[in-house]
Amino acid sequence: MEKTKIKHDILIYPLLAVALAIRFLINILAGNVMISDEIYYVTASNSLLHGVGANFEHPPLVKLIIAGAISVLGNNWIAWRLPIIIFSVVALFFTYKIGKTFLTENQAVFATALMSTSLIFFLIGSIGMLDIPMIAFSLAGIYFIIKQRYLYASAMFAVSFLCKETAIVYAGTALIYLLIKHVSWRKIFPATIAFTTIVLVGLGIYDFFYPQTVYGITITNPIQQAAAIILYQFRLNSGRILNPIPAYPPIGWVTPFGLNALNPQLWAIGYSGKQTIVQWLMQPNPFIEYTMFPLLFALAYLYRKTKQNIPLLLWLTLAFTYLPWLVAGIFFKVESPFYIYSSVPFLALGTTYMLTRIKNKRTRRTAMLLYFTASLTFFIYFFPLNFWR
Repeated sequence: MEKTKIKHDILIYPLLAVALAIRFLINILAGNVMISDEIYYVTASNSLLHGVGANFEHPPLVKLIIAGAISVLGNNWIAWRLPIIIFSVVALFFTYKIGKTFLTENQAVFATALMSTSLIFFLIGSIGMLDIPMIAFSLAGIYFIIKQRYLYASAMFAVSFLCKETAIVYAGTALIYLLIKHVSWRKIFPATIAFTTIVLVGLGIYDFFYPQTVYGITITNPIQQAAAIILYQFRLNSGRILNPIPAYPPIGWVTPFGLNALNPQLWAIGYSGKQTIVQWLMQPNPFIEYTMFPLLFALAYLYRKTKQNIPLLLWLTLAFTYLPWLVAGIFFKVESPFYIYSSVPFLALGTTYMLTRIKNKRTRRTAMLLYFTASLTFFIYFFPLNFWR
């Protein structure tokens, strides 16, 4: 049995190797041009190397990891992005592991390959941002939830939060899932305590070594750190606008009816002011991101009909990673469509799950082949190197 398992697990590795190679290729061409918020996170990482706390807006773990990479590899794109590229592959691997809990081996690989064709996930997983390590640990947490290893799951969610605070969405989704499934509080409560303890201890250690003065207050403990993060988010999103259409309304992340659907956001110029031949496009892939609403309706119907765990878990992850943004977009200006990245693994898994429900084997295989071919074609056409566009 163990030999069979090892043999099967090998199937995912060529896909992960290709994903790794493509990310390195695009970054070799991009070079030392900082893209988007890299200017904040790389600068903060360099500050940490000099004993100065920075970028209080987010938890510190990813910036500490990048700082470690800079100390070893030097202050260049390899150090900025290598940790994120590795975590991107880890995120793909745990998507595969989640898929294997309810799909066949080949189907789980298909879901992972489909996820790889998301241009937005590819971008976020190729540059020095905080989000991909967060999602990698959160996916590990979801995997352990499915395996009913709740303490392991809570540890993964806690580390994920220390990467970026938006991990609370995944942790909250997992908690709601467990409550709906009537999991005993004797199992949930210790996991909740473990999550809280790891987060507070992690932030506390950081604040002890890197005290910061924020809004006139010196942050010396994790409670102050958490309050500063929340206050920052309110200040960031408090700019209500008279124009009811935000810059990139969330409805356009998952449908053709939005500004970014036809006019994708371009992250081609770093804050250094230098040009790069790489064209980082925030372009939704209609074969992934545009499946959001069909999946929300289909999964809800399946759960109501079957009461199975998988439709429920997939629905919850999609609903809680996207619908809050949809509501927020009514009241606030949303500056970028990249936040849909947190839904991408479950869009890929959900789409695969629905395709596998086609009963006729030949029809199912043909549909999956055509679907992946279409998604891959879209990915290649909008690939960050402008060969033919």
